Amino acid sequence: MSMLDTIAERLGQAIGTFRYALRQALRGHRPGFFAAMAEQGKWEGGWQWGNEREAQRRAITNSWIFGTISTFARDCSAARLQVVEHRGADDEPVQIHNHALEKLIRYPNPYMGRSFLWQYSYWWLKLDGNFYWFVLCDDEGRGKPIELWPLPAFAVRPWPGDGDRLIDYYEYDVGGRVYRIPAEYVVHVKQPNPFSLYTGLSELVAAMLPSDGDTAMARWNAAFFGKQNTMPSAIINLSSGDPNAPINPTDAEKLKADLSDDYAAYDRRALVTTANSVSATLLGWNAKDMDFLAGREFTKEEIQFIFGRPAGMMDKNATEANAVVAERRWFDTLWGALVLVAEQLTVELVRPFYGWWPEAANLEAQFEDIRPKNRELELHERDAARGILTVDEIRQRYFALDPLPEERGAVLETEMQAPALGDYGVPDFNLADVQIPQQALSQAIESELRKWQTKAQRALKRDGSADVDFESAVLPGEVVGHVRIHLQAARSGEDVRAAFVEVAALRPFPVGAS
Repeated sequence: MSMLDTIAERLGQAIGTFRYALRQALRGHRPGFFAAMAEQGKWEGGWQWGNEREAQRRAITNSWIFGTISTFARDCSAARLQVVEHRGADDEPVQIHNHALEKLIRYPNPYMGRSFLWQYSYWWLKLDGNFYWFVLCDDEGRGKPIELWPLPAFAVRPWPGDGDRLIDYYEYDVGGRVYRIPAEYVVHVKQPNPFSLYTGLSELVAAMLPSDGDTAMARWNAAFFGKQNTMPSAIINLSSGDPNAPINPTDAEKLKADLSDDYAAYDRRALVTTANSVSATLLGWNAKDMDFLAGREFTKEEIQFIFGRPAGMMDKNATEANAVVAERRWFDTLWGALVLVAEQLTVELVRPFYGWWPEAANLEAQFEDIRPKNRELELHERDAARGILTVDEIRQRYFALDPLPEERGAVLETEMQAPALGDYGVPDFNLADVQIPQQALSQAIESELRKWQTKAQRALKRDGSADVDFESAVLPGEVVGHVRIHLQAARSGEDVRAAFVEVAALRPFPVGAS
């Protein structure tokens, strides 16, 4: 018995008590039109598996569609899924580190890794508007998921329920044999479809026409330059030099041979004749006359627009500003898809398998935010908050750090004095007591900041933390405190650099601050 047969048999035995209890819990709570809608969904058109699969195969032969979907799948697969818990109405959700679902997705089954699972799934989400996972549970009834298996979307069909349930089971066609998989063991993520609640809608619905046209242009171009182009592209007449006498046949053959060897005239299907004059006549339409390149460029932009990829990302004439804006718009597109996937995983994986009401209502699957952050805007917001938020509030909001001990952070940053900075190693030293020219002092401060930045960068690479001690008799206490808050939250070299860039905006440096 094959593994799929074993799984199918196990599924038939596993549904039991849970499915009956679920039916009883939901029965009587759905209006009558749900049953009518389900009955219509069983027989409505649109389930021409062969035609859909052929269109999907044809679509990925188009370079624009293949490139856009593969980029989408790779970028989305880089986002990490996490499970969070909502503990209070006004509190931010708290991540549950190493949740069982996170571990399962890292190693979904013995033959696949996390990245492959996601990329395979996102490919089908864009090609079909749906992706499906089969959830293999342990032997304890419904139990806990132990493996996840992605299914090819073209072979899966959801079968509407009888009114109590949206989906009763899924039909999975493998080599002409149809398996019925209970809906509880299938995760179905779909893009919104205004014509059906049971299946998703793919961008290919709008992209197939321009894709087919672009593919036809690409094939015409290949045939035009290929050896199978039997139509001569030009006629070349050879002259003997005497207007009244034809060229010597021996000379004509020699010239034909030279053209064939040196210019590949025969490969280009040039017709060589003997005549009393020399001339060349072009035949047929060429790519320039047909505006071939402009047509393919327009089609590329149209297809990428359908899939939500801004043209500025690939435009060779795009400025840096245009490219940055296009990148942000692309990541907004990715983020919208990630939110859709995460919320569906919450409904079909997190809550049914990792708890039940009301406890599971507080659990939610979320992806890390992959959208590029506007660091400059954050720095401005952070600077504006110095006189409004306390140090602890700034640490929590902008750096996700715990409050400082002994309530030292319960004051505004602008109110912090030298005693509050004693733990930072700042000497009890007042620059106002030293008579130093302002320009020389500014240069000395800049030199010290550069040394500190270098030390912090090295510490980050070596120890994973940029929060290093740095004693200086030149740096004002306010500057030191400002930098230390940033370094405590720094996680990358860019964060370290940003900390010192923000301090540079404090010019003129607060001489006399202690």
